[in-house]
Amino acid sequence: MDAKVPVFIISFNRLDCLQRLVAWLETAELAEPIVIDNGSTYRPLLDWFDAMRTAIAIHRFADNYGPYRVWEERLFETRTSPSQPFYVVTDPDVLPTEDCPRDAIPRLIDTWRGVQCPKVGLSLRLEGIPDSLPTSQAVRGWERTLQGEVVRPAVAGGRVLPPYYSSMLDTTFQVNHRDCVPVSWGSPGIRLAPPYQADHLGWQIDPLRLSEEDEFYWETASHRASTIETLRSAGFAAKGVGRKA
Repeated sequence: MDAKVPVFIISFNRLDCLQRLVAWLETAELAEPIVIDNGSTYRPLLDWFDAMRTAIAIHRFADNYGPYRVWEERLFETRTSPSQPFYVVTDPDVLPTEDCPRDAIPRLIDTWRGVQCPKVGLSLRLEGIPDSLPTSQAVRGWERTLQGEVVRPAVAGGRVLPPYYSSMLDTTFQVNHRDCVPVSWGSPGIRLAPPYQADHLGWQIDPLRLSEEDEFYWETASHRASTIETLRSAGFAAKGVGRKA
């Protein structure tokens, strides 16, 4: 298989992590980054879109539809075909680690073919969750339930598949098949074991030391932004960088 695989990146008011993910994808096998922007208003991001409009595909929508637009509006249909039916969906803040092999997408596809699971994604590096995240212990505890016992490699199509976890996936870096559209929220899937893993950069936002970009994102993100919503529920807010009165 040597046809490009579309990688749909769900974008909203995040620039730094999006740039880092696109840079990684430019070095990865088969990857064709496609930005699906949900009505962003962060000026540095919009300026970057203008600068990149001839370099990568960027689809800008007027509304903040949320993370499931690729599936619910079937945006994958025009970018896939019976001869190349696979595509990737990811959030912009899910960044493959430095030691994640550049053949991650072909290996995700091999595994999908081998196990026929609607969502086959990268695992998340729990060591990348900093203690500065107030909910770090809770996040680590939850994620360990999603990345528990490793399923050892099987052979499919003459190839040994990577070890993987049975898991739940939402919009973490994952491969999908055009004829097997998954449920548009957290649903059963599998995650490849290390070294096929990523850092969730959203976990690295320190609510006590927000950058200008983080603060803008915090103020504009909807309730569907799970990390931000968890921190809001814990009493943290932008600007005040501390607990609400």
